[in-house]
Amino acid sequence: MAKHLNAALKEAKDLFDFHQNTDRILQWIRDKQLMLTAQDMGKDHEHAKSLLDKLLIDDQSIDNTSIQEVNVLGKKLIAGATGNQSQTATSNEVLSKLKEVNEAWALFQGRMDEYRKMLEDALEVHQFNSEVDDTNGRIQEKAGLLSSDDFGKKLASVEQLLRKQDTIERDMSAIHRKLNDHDNEAKKLLSKDPPLRDSIISSLQKLEISWHQLAQLAHSRRLKLQQSYNLQKYFDSVKKLDNWAIAIRTKMTSYVHPRNVVDAKNLLKAHDECLAEIDSRNEDLKTQTWEAENNNLQKLLQLQTLNSQIQQIESWLSQKENFVNQYNVGDSVNSAESLIRKHENFTQTLIGQSDKMEQLKAGAAILSESNEHTQKAA
Repeated sequence: MAKHLNAALKEAKDLFDFHQNTDRILQWIRDKQLMLTAQDMGKDHEHAKSLLDKLLIDDQSIDNTSIQEVNVLGKKLIAGATGNQSQTATSNEVLSKLKEVNEAWALFQGRMDEYRKMLEDALEVHQFNSEVDDTNGRIQEKAGLLSSDDFGKKLASVEQLLRKQDTIERDMSAIHRKLNDHDNEAKKLLSKDPPLRDSIISSLQKLEISWHQLAQLAHSRRLKLQQSYNLQKYFDSVKKLDNWAIAIRTKMTSYVHPRNVVDAKNLLKAHDECLAEIDSRNEDLKTQTWEAENNNLQKLLQLQTLNSQIQQIESWLSQKENFVNQYNVGDSVNSAESLIRKHENFTQTLIGQSDKMEQLKAGAAILSESNEHTQKAA
């Protein structure tokens, strides 16, 4: 009797432990399912890493061992059933619970593996975006340096600014190589069809815009610095020539009256040497004047070329105005389709002309800035 009672108590305890463990497992799975359902990929690399750690490390109280143990206990309870009605019901209940736990665990494992893989891919994307942001930061840093309105007020300062410009452009070459690396890395990532793929494309687009703006800034500043250099070099040459003229005049007029023939001949010889020096300087002056005038003529050529292109655009717009103002919808399906094709071709042509107009605007802006800078320096 006591032995039978002891067996019954042990079976009751096993059944209690079984229900307690299965309920705990199912509740744990439900809690984790909330995270899997949300499929949060993280706002950045650090956030995504914390989500992955939470999934794989935090609260690992339930694992395969826990499932194996509850299965062993359940099978033990089923095997111990004697066949009476009460124990048969208990056995069916245990069997149903085991099925629920095993199916929930298998489904959870599949979804967890899928989410873990997505998080790992998202980590790569966040890392990529972070590196692109770093490159973008370097671009913005260089853009700040190139946005300076200091073009030098003396030849020495302009030469220093040109050396600084050379350094910046060398750094830009390194940045451009980094852009190529980002492009190659993006292709690898996109081939995996990762989560957050749109952020990869968006990051590259922002980077491309920033680089294009930086290249324009570098080109514009290089042009203005070169113009400033030419101008300051001309001013410096004029100043040196002025100082030389004062010195040569002083040399020719400041002398002691000769007291004999030899002194007089020596003075004439020195005077002839001054003339030879004047003649050689005169050649330099002609060259400098030619260079200055050549720069002006180059600007005039650019201006006239710009005017010619503008006139061509205006002529084209005038020719196409009648086409735009026509309201012809066609009198048949074929004629309507033909008109649609004509309109699509016109739209493509218009887009091409728009690009030309943007180029003209950019050229006009650079030419205008060049003239303003020359006037300020003068």
